[in-house]
Amino acid sequence: MSSRLHLDAATPLEEVLDQAGQPQDGSSSGLSLLSSPNVIALGEVGFDCTVGNWEREGKVLDEPFRLADPNKPIILHLRRTAEDKYQRAPLEECIKIAHVAGIPPHQKFHLHCFSGSFKELTHWTQTFPETWFGYTGMVASFDEHQLSGLRSLNAKRFVLETDAPYLWPRPGRRGINRPRLLGEVATVVADARQSTTANVLERTYINARQLYSV
Repeated sequence: MSSRLHLDAATPLEEVLDQAGQPQDGSSSGLSLLSSPNVIALGEVGFDCTVGNWEREGKVLDEPFRLADPNKPIILHLRRTAEDKYQRAPLEECIKIAHVAGIPPHQKFHLHCFSGSFKELTHWTQTFPETWFGYTGMVASFDEHQLSGLRSLNAKRFVLETDAPYLWPRPGRRGINRPRLLGEVATVVADARQSTTANVLERTYINARQLYSV
């Protein structure tokens, strides 16, 4: 479904907002969509390093970047290869593309399914400090470098994600993930940060509202 149809479907519904993906009919349409008060973000956009020519995907990413509004977050999905455990290659490439596209340092970002280490997290936040990091059930399999990043992160700068139906959050078992399992993601993250599930849920609820200005 196109972004225009998404917005048309969401507009009559109370308390339903939308996100604008890459427009199919030119940048002028994209700018029009982003200017709507019912559109709160641009995305999800990004590239997938596991299939096809991801360098070409990176070049395509330049187009939505040039439509960006610093006050509306860009939702980024930078899928890594199995060998690139910390998302190093896609994160570095994305920063280069963002600079070429003229993305300002104060642009808001939501990094979906983040799995970087302390090093990648620090590099990204130094470049784009207005970033919120999305953590999923993958945290249960994080190594010490990834956990170090999560523990060091400002409590106001992360959100929870299930990525349903993927990323089953229960270690040692397999199943179809669902949004209702967000609490289990919160528990995994709370354990990693030496906090409580209730605290993480409350904090990330506030964070998500601040990120999306809702």
